[in-house]
Amino acid sequence: RCERCENVAEQVYRCVDCFLGPMCCQTCLVSQHRHNSLHGVQVWDRGFWHKESLANLGLTLNLGHDGRKCPVAFDEPRRLTVVHSHGIHELRMRFCACLDDELEGTPDSLQLIANGMWPGTWDKPLTAFTIDVMKEFHLLSLQVQMSAQDFHRYLQRRTDNVQTDQVPNRYRELLRTMQEFIWVRAVKRTAQKPARRMAMGSLAVLCPACPQPGVNMNPAAPPRRYDQR
Repeated sequence: RCERCENVAEQVYRCVDCFLGPMCCQTCLVSQHRHNSLHGVQVWDRGFWHKESLANLGLTLNLGHDGRKCPVAFDEPRRLTVVHSHGIHELRMRFCACLDDELEGTPDSLQLIANGMWPGTWDKPLTAFTIDVMKEFHLLSLQVQMSAQDFHRYLQRRTDNVQTDQVPNRYRELLRTMQEFIWVRAVKRTAQKPARRMAMGSLAVLCPACPQPGVNMNPAAPPRRYDQR
């Protein structure tokens, strides 16, 4: 029996990521995970719990319109591989097809970024990385010198610690997207405008102790005596 709608269900599901989540039917499970599409779920079958996918249960992640389907999107949902901090997931995703003032649609890659995901490719992406997992790997690589290969293997084991060979391999995409992500963060932190050609040293951090004319020293000031320097 579903603990939400209290109807008799043929199969009962539970979410392993929701804190104190109820055991519910398929309809209620999909409904309550409209904004938590990366949670892991299990189904009770033949006397034990086994893994199930929200995508296989009919959940579709709609970008834009607060999770509702775009009124002008008539394409079938696209199946994407989304890498998150607790595993690699398969999602059914429908992109927004609304036009802007110039009668142009927003590219799929920019829609992913606007919703907290980084595209694996910029033209019709089929893989995306959440911003959280990219920040997590960046911190781990700096603090404990974790390599990209070790982090990818960790994500595969978080997804399935028994059949890791059945988990999608996104190591190549991880390398490329992290290069892009780290560069964009460096540009943002130095208040630079992204461009193909940037001035040498524009992303370098200036030493606060070194004299910088116009920053921490007056170039018109008279020189000090040697014993006062």
